[in-house]
Amino acid sequence: MATNRRRTSRTTRSSRSAGLRSTAVKVYPAPGGEMAAAPAAPAAPTVNWDKEYHYILKDLRQLGIVSALLFVLLLVAGFLL
Repeated sequence: MATNRRRTSRTTRSSRSAGLRSTAVKVYPAPGGEMAAAPAAPAAPTVNWDKEYHYILKDLRQLGIVSALLFVLLLVAGFLL
């Protein structure tokens, strides 16, 4: 038979950051007028997609031809069998 264990109550822990409370910092604009505009980001270079992905287009065309042939073969087999 198992022995009875006495339940102990858990003590509540105090928050570690209780002493490190952040204080709100107010930011005021600099005197002397309006703020300067941020510099524009440089334009991204243009990409020639035909040159970069010619092998992918070739593979997609080959995949389309093979899948069309298999579909036709499936239809023919369905009519004959």
